[in-house]
Amino acid sequence: MNKTIKAIRRGVEAALAGPRPQSFQAGGKTITCSHCGGEGFVPFDLEKWAAQGLLHQQYGLECSACGHLELFTRKPIEIETTV
Repeated sequence: MNKTIKAIRRGVEAALAGPRPQSFQAGGKTITCSHCGGEGFVPFDLEKWAAQGLLHQQYGLECSACGHLELFTRKPIEIETTV
């Protein structure tokens, strides 16, 4: 029972921590933030903007360092996990 509680606690903590920053590639180049130069990003959900007709078939990446949003018309490729 003690192991079960620990496992549940770890799962809840991981869920609350959110997604881990990843490195992505587009057009054969590693994506870097145009604001701070960071390379760690988390996918940004653009469905709300798409539903309002503001975007069509675009993908967003949010810089994990400064929060700047980078937009792409083709889905970037995840290349590795950053620490």
